[in-house]
Amino acid sequence: MNRKEFEDTLQNFSFFLASRGRKASTIKRYIYDIEDF
Repeated sequence: MNRKEFEDTLQNFSFFLASRGRKASTIKRYIYDIEDF
């Protein structure tokens, strides 16, 4: 997966979480975890 695909996936993932009622701070924490992975 290249960088562009990765960023698009994160964008879609955060949008999905937001639509499920997650708070922005929670989403940021998830994204940090994914980037570290």
